[in-house]
Amino acid sequence: MKNEKLLLLALFSCVVILSFCALGVNSRRLINVVKEIKYSKNNILKARSAKNKITQSEVLSSAEPANGVDVGKKYVLPVKTQAQQKWFWCAPTTVSMILASRGVNISQSQLASEMGTYEPFGTHNENAVRVLNRYLFGYETPKSGQSGYRLEKITSSWGEELGRFKERIVKNTKDGYPLYLTVDLAKLYPGRSNPAEHNIVGAGYISTPDDKDVALIYIVDPYSKFHNSVNGGLKIFKPEEVPEAAISSAVTEPHYAW
Repeated sequence: MKNEKLLLLALFSCVVILSFCALGVNSRRLINVVKEIKYSKNNILKARSAKNKITQSEVLSSAEPANGVDVGKKYVLPVKTQAQQKWFWCAPTTVSMILASRGVNISQSQLASEMGTYEPFGTHNENAVRVLNRYLFGYETPKSGQSGYRLEKITSSWGEELGRFKERIVKNTKDGYPLYLTVDLAKLYPGRSNPAEHNIVGAGYISTPDDKDVALIYIVDPYSKFHNSVNGGLKIFKPEEVPEAAISSAVTEPHYAW
């Protein structure tokens, strides 16, 4: 059976090559086309098979609060910090970190080019998520029932909307997919930054002591100003603090993608 499949594949390859030759396609160009198709397919296969399971730490005692909150288990995705290479490249860097966590390594400069990133604005969230989906799933906009990142506009940091946000943090973390988040730096880091729209990665969460709710969330910030030598850009916030930081006059696209 295996030999038959290999024979069919070889015959199909010959037909494709002969077809291109009949159409007068330059052999070098043909090789480049085949390489590009193979590269795109490999990226998608890598992303789908990536060993991106959450790492679960020991259960912490409720007597050991973090950020003034009693906590339980830690669920952290393996997102490695990258520093954005240009001041307006926060979205390409955020997407690059998400892709790398799934085993797909694409440079910030290539992503910035594909997303249409420009100075002084940066990147429109729709374009960032479109490119993210293409590399991970092979299509830019998932249809109903398909896997893929979807944009959600933030209008509140409380009530049902906060509940959905926390549910999506849990689901994405357990499925192994970081979130794409938008915030105002001045609201996320009061007194440490001027107002500015910024993108960061949602990299997991810490549960409540009973493991039934989200007590804190992990983010990875690409802005080197907020990095340290121990944790890089990894930080923790209360779950309401991130959507609250998106509701700002400095943020023209208050979205997250899950």
